[in-house]
Amino acid sequence: MTLTSGQRITLERLRREYHITFRVEFRKEDWPSYLKDVFEAILTLGQTKYDEYAVAENGNGLAEPWKLQVKRQATRLVGEATRCVRRNEACWRFACESLIFARFQAAVAWYTSHFSASAKIFAVLNCQKRIWRSEIEAAPTPNSAGAESLKARQRRREPCHCSQAFRPQDPDEINGLNTIFIDRAQDSIIHSPELMKKLPKGEQPDRVYGLQQTRNFEDKLYASLPGNRHVRDLLQRSPLSEDGHPLLFPFMVAEAKSGTSGDDWHSIKLQTAFTIYTFLEVQQTIKLATEERSRWHAGPLVWFFMNKGSDWRLCVAFQTNHTGHKFNVPRETHIVEFWAGCIRSRDGALELFLLVDYICDWARDIYRPAILNELNILSFPDANEIRTERSDSAIHSSRGYLLPRSSWELQGPTNENQRSDGTATSSVASFYDLDSRYGAVRHASFIKFRFCALFITGESLQSLLKDTQKKVMECFSRRILEQLQRGPLLLGEEQIRAIEKHWNGFSRVSGRCCGKETKFYTIIGLLCYMNERWEQVRELSAVAVAEDAFDALVACSTLQPGRWKTKKPITCVVGMHEAASMVSLIKDGSVRNNLLAAISRIARRIHLVYTHGRVHLRLSLDDGVVWELVSYVFQFVKDGRLKPTEACLQRSTRIDIQCSDTSNDGPFRFHEDLRVSPSGAVLIHGLGRTPRIGGNTKPSLCMYLVHEPLEAPHRDTLGTIIKDTFQDYDIYHTTRDNEVLDLRRKKFLQPPWNLSKTYGVHCSLGDLSFPKWLISLQVSPPTRQGSPKGPSDTGRNMFFKNYNPWRDLRTYTSDTFSIKRERVLHTLIFFEFRYWRQIARERRKQGIPCCVCCAEETLENVCAKCEEEFDAPKFPKFFANELRKGLATIEEPSSEGIISKAPLRNKFSTSDASPSILVEFEGSEEVAHSQILSECLCLSSIDRASVTTAPFRSLDSTVEESQQMEHPSRKRKRHLEVEFSKANR
Repeated sequence: MTLTSGQRITLERLRREYHITFRVEFRKEDWPSYLKDVFEAILTLGQTKYDEYAVAENGNGLAEPWKLQVKRQATRLVGEATRCVRRNEACWRFACESLIFARFQAAVAWYTSHFSASAKIFAVLNCQKRIWRSEIEAAPTPNSAGAESLKARQRRREPCHCSQAFRPQDPDEINGLNTIFIDRAQDSIIHSPELMKKLPKGEQPDRVYGLQQTRNFEDKLYASLPGNRHVRDLLQRSPLSEDGHPLLFPFMVAEAKSGTSGDDWHSIKLQTAFTIYTFLEVQQTIKLATEERSRWHAGPLVWFFMNKGSDWRLCVAFQTNHTGHKFNVPRETHIVEFWAGCIRSRDGALELFLLVDYICDWARDIYRPAILNELNILSFPDANEIRTERSDSAIHSSRGYLLPRSSWELQGPTNENQRSDGTATSSVASFYDLDSRYGAVRHASFIKFRFCALFITGESLQSLLKDTQKKVMECFSRRILEQLQRGPLLLGEEQIRAIEKHWNGFSRVSGRCCGKETKFYTIIGLLCYMNERWEQVRELSAVAVAEDAFDALVACSTLQPGRWKTKKPITCVVGMHEAASMVSLIKDGSVRNNLLAAISRIARRIHLVYTHGRVHLRLSLDDGVVWELVSYVFQFVKDGRLKPTEACLQRSTRIDIQCSDTSNDGPFRFHEDLRVSPSGAVLIHGLGRTPRIGGNTKPSLCMYLVHEPLEAPHRDTLGTIIKDTFQDYDIYHTTRDNEVLDLRRKKFLQPPWNLSKTYGVHCSLGDLSFPKWLISLQVSPPTRQGSPKGPSDTGRNMFFKNYNPWRDLRTYTSDTFSIKRERVLHTLIFFEFRYWRQIARERRKQGIPCCVCCAEETLENVCAKCEEEFDAPKFPKFFANELRKGLATIEEPSSEGIISKAPLRNKFSTSDASPSILVEFEGSEEVAHSQILSECLCLSSIDRASVTTAPFRSLDSTVEESQQMEHPSRKRKRHLEVEFSKANR
């Protein structure tokens, strides 16, 4: 808002009274020594030229992959600014601010799961491969706290070369979401009472950035001090409202004007001067509170961006102590302008992005650790020496582990089947090193515990309404109301946080969504599945509707109040002990059962039932609706349409190592145990979601190892394990496509749950298959598939197979797949039958009567068990009919059978040009028919065959007729014509 003349005069008088100076020129010899590195970096970045920046790099072999992205963003900003010429202030802000300051909401590294042997803890660590890095990194003040640690971390940082298309598709993390900074827009500033009385009007800067209150900050601010006080009582009150997520120690402010505004640059500075002054004073209070023990050598600093349309300015504000005279204020505040540029030029846009990158790096690596160190000093008032180089769990690169087990276990039931201090000698990252485009390798002991909770409050409903179509919001509300009628739990936010802490050890900051007294109608779903990276996930998904928001939810659904869906639900009140016991029960489970649950995509709804004064856990079959509702809102956060604070969405993950020697099967029961090969391997096929154009995805094949040790196999033995398992065992089938794009899609297009018949014969279609995976590992292709050939095995194994295992109907919908699958099954059963028929022949030669199909001892040609299995529903009918024709007899050729000079196999192999051959026979034509078909079934080169009676033919009919006249008792030779088609090889 433009200042009036009276307001301007008052602010000018107060500026002089509080010794706030505006400077455009600032000589280097006047720079404070502790800020020289900062000022040098600003001047250097402010002289960058677009045409000279990253010109030696290319898109394929980019050593620092973020540089071209910054140039692309600069080009985009130029386009946005050009379209906003002569527009109002709101237009400029909406078009440009989110793009310019996006770095404060962006992650700086790509993370991977890792096991630290030195720390003896399993965690999610920074992979030390950066997806972004400041052009000039913030330099710590010499001899300051943590200076050497920061320099060491900066030296270890390497660029990430992961696929640019793969990272945005990761479903487990919000790539691009930073949880250490938070901003406010047009929020009123709370000055000191004395200053508030003097100011002519309240101040509401367009945007303010500060530190988010993470668990680390909360523990230190609320640390107890003598006299029943806390550390926060020593500090000046926050200059911003503490409603919602607190913004701590603000360090950057932005003020925007339209290009046609009548305010000059001095007026804009004057309008924001006391906001900057108050921010510096808040920072000063923490430095003054630590007194001589302070290790914050650089001291307070505030960044100030101001713009008029496309013209931008950057100022740096700091304070110096007065010397030689007495003043009414102890410090002088300097607001120095260091850079000016126009974002309608590519040079100016690029310079602005690089400056924002530097400020973000400074805030992350210099400012935030300094504040934490000062708070740490205050929380130990009697300690002579304070360890200031602490790991920060909110910054992955500064920590060695996520949470030690002893730090997150609450009192109550513990789970001995989960361990975080396992004796593994190698990291889980070594399993990822074995991945290729053909297949992935994982160990079943590693499992990811995830907790996702969506809090429906009056405020979060309003945020969703702003960014969601009316019809979609109507569907969203109705589905929640429908689920609430299935017996929700009545929980407070404290109980929900306790469930999360018992589930994955994450201790969350309190009071984020509602007051402590608010109760929630809570529905909780337990889900097990494979994610896109072939990791096991056990997830608790919760939708918690505040009691006072229920009526607003009914209004969003447009349903008539008081009807079935809109009635207040009947709840079960749960205490802290019951919540802890519930988590302990559902977290149990053996390694094999948990893996089978993930393959089967188990989904259960959690209920607590009171019986005879005791609480009992009951799991009912669920369709994953709770998970879909939470995931749908998560997509809004991931796409940037909502912030987690607006959506009241809480999400945390921990990876644990399971003990493989437990006998507890856990909460799930299965009809069959997990089929594991002697080498401890399980083969799985599961398609992920279709990658975007130019994108990439994880392979659709995976081998899970179940047995200890937790070490990745060597590449030389990997192929042997896969081959042996593939030859003797069938494949498990699942899906990794967990994406929920539209709640209104038909049910069969939603992610499937509670799969059945997942174990069965795999049809390798397309370019990727297990044989090709083996070839890539330089191992010879398999000679059979899922067909054990041990001493106790028989051919009846072919009848017990599942030839039609579960498949994802979202992917396999065409008739083409069915045709190809029938051909693959036809070939597999042919090979199986041929093998056991050969075994039967050898046994018969030894005088052992046996079945020609399964080679088991019997007096019949085909045993009764095999005859019965021909009619079994799971055995392919198209093959059973052909077997019935071909298995009429298997006796060796005699005078009543085929007397062809050349073997039938040679006749087929040499008949490349002709689709049919002639076979001579004597005696019964019916017997010859059966024998020829039996031979055809044993030949893998033949796809289809049919036998018909051929007219009398011979190469020399005259000779044959004369022989018949000389020997009238001899049976006349006849011919059968065999029409066939060769299989494509």
